[in-house]
Amino acid sequence: MDASHPQFNSMPAYDWIYKGERVEVPSNTGRERINLNGAVNAETHEAVVLDRATVNADATIELFKELEYRYPKAPSI
Repeated sequence: MDASHPQFNSMPAYDWIYKGERVEVPSNTGRERINLNGAVNAETHEAVVLDRATVNADATIELFKELEYRYPKAPSI
């Protein structure tokens, strides 16, 4: 189980640019990101991922409830 917060911003590393030439890097406005909270079943490799406004205790509880719903016969989660 882990959370991830990918952003939609450009991160240029390298490019060939001729001396004196201007190059614009396309980018998105702002610093919006998505908040993903999820878990992976180690046996089946099935991923359970929830997209929430923020990853906090409430979002983690929702994830556990979703896991309990998907795996009702699991002895523990």
